[in-house]
Amino acid sequence: MKKSALVGVVVVLGAVWTGTAWYTGQKAEDFVNQSITNANDSLKTLSDKWGIGSKVELVSFERGVFSSTARYRVKFTLPAADGKPAEDRDVLFVEHLSHGPLPLSNLKTGAFMPAMVASDFALEETPAVKEWFAATKGATPLTGHYSVSYAKNITGKFNLAPVEVAKGDTNLSFSGMTGNVEYATGTDHGVFDLKTDKLVLSGQSENSDIVSMALQGITLTSDMTPASNDMYVGSQKVTFKDWTITSKEKPPVQFKDTTIAVDVTEANSLMGAKMALDFGMINVQAKDMAGMKLAIDVQKLDSKAFKALNDVYEAASRRMMQSKGEEQTPQFTPE
Repeated sequence: MKKSALVGVVVVLGAVWTGTAWYTGQKAEDFVNQSITNANDSLKTLSDKWGIGSKVELVSFERGVFSSTARYRVKFTLPAADGKPAEDRDVLFVEHLSHGPLPLSNLKTGAFMPAMVASDFALEETPAVKEWFAATKGATPLTGHYSVSYAKNITGKFNLAPVEVAKGDTNLSFSGMTGNVEYATGTDHGVFDLKTDKLVLSGQSENSDIVSMALQGITLTSDMTPASNDMYVGSQKVTFKDWTITSKEKPPVQFKDTTIAVDVTEANSLMGAKMALDFGMINVQAKDMAGMKLAIDVQKLDSKAFKALNDVYEAASRRMMQSKGEEQTPQFTPE
């Protein structure tokens, strides 16, 4: 091949790459705007239930040929209470978007599959999260990376930085958390897993004999898909490798290899639910005493009736949580 022909091929490939990246940048901006609309629809549903207004806003979008920078604001409006007016809290995020078909941020991590866009995002410091930034001792509390395919499926990961907080007699030590997420926008099928090494909370309380609680080896896995009644079916599991409770008067209690697993299924118009609580071993005063397992299995539940029952329980639970401690358990109406 002649040198001039080779140069021509390189120029053509460069032009195609540039044009594709520019076009993909437009599609990425459309995806961002649609995602914000979808997020606000979901947040409105939550706001109507819990009375805490929330909204996502696109502060700015600077689009380039190969990459773009976006900033988002998540605004929370706390309702008026105890004679105080309603209060707005803002949380800001910044993300750097690499355009497809082969986003540079993906290539840097060894991911060579084509993608519409890839993002590196981070929480920015605002008065609402100033104490969180202080607790991480200068590290950005929340960062992450995600990739969006041309089919608009999302694959990503995030990191929560370690935190150390001391207020009066109360101390919190958190080793940080990592998470992986997969989400199919067409079916709303979501898969994620979370992992953290340690969470320790200690301090005196007037209402409890417990002075410290330490959790180690925490994992959470979830694989959920919407059911026909707008609930979700699938499996969720929480595991604690070690869970130790220390009290003032009573001996320490240690739970080893604790798991909580929930599975919900749907077949035609019937649903089933299984829940298993498993304490691998209970240790008291440094002695292994016994393991314990509780399992509940309910099948052939009418889908619409199960949804109605769940709605009643959620409403009662919300009233309890919004009662500011006046209700210790959910109170149900005669209906």
